[in-house]
Amino acid sequence: MKRMVVGFNFSEDRKKVLLIVKQKPEWQNGMLNGVGGHVGEEETLKKAMRREFEEETGVVTQVSEWDHYCTYIGNEWAVSFFRRFTEYNIDHYHKLIVEVEQLEVYPVEGITEVMNLIPNLKWLIHAALDKNIQFMEVRCPS
Repeated sequence: MKRMVVGFNFSEDRKKVLLIVKQKPEWQNGMLNGVGGHVGEEETLKKAMRREFEEETGVVTQVSEWDHYCTYIGNEWAVSFFRRFTEYNIDHYHKLIVEVEQLEVYPVEGITEVMNLIPNLKWLIHAALDKNIQFMEVRCPS
C-alpha cells in the first residue's frame, strides 16, 4: 500500500493555513494541498510529516508538534493527515522557496470558496481545527 502524509500548518489563532500549489502528481497540478508527500519504508508517519514539511518549506519542526487526526484510505493507498498550530507568523512562509512548488497562506474563513483547492480539503481543513475531533480512518468507496 502506498502511504502518504499531508499536514496543515495553522496560525496559532487558527485563522490562517499554509497550503502548497502542487505541480505533481499530474492530477493535482495547479491545485492547493497541504504540505506533504510519501512515507519512507522504515519511517513513522510523524517522522515523514516532519521531514516532508522541512523539505517543502525549509522550516524545521519537531515530530511532537504534529498531531495526526485522520487517515483517508483507498484500495491501494492511505493518506494520513496532520495538524500543527504555531505562534510563528505563517505569512512569512510564502516567501520561502525550497522546492519548485509555491507556498501560499490562506484565511480559513472562506476556504471552501477557493476554486483550486483539492475538494476533500474543504472538510479536512475544518476538521483539523477542532482539536476534539479524531477519526482515524475514513474509507473511500471502491
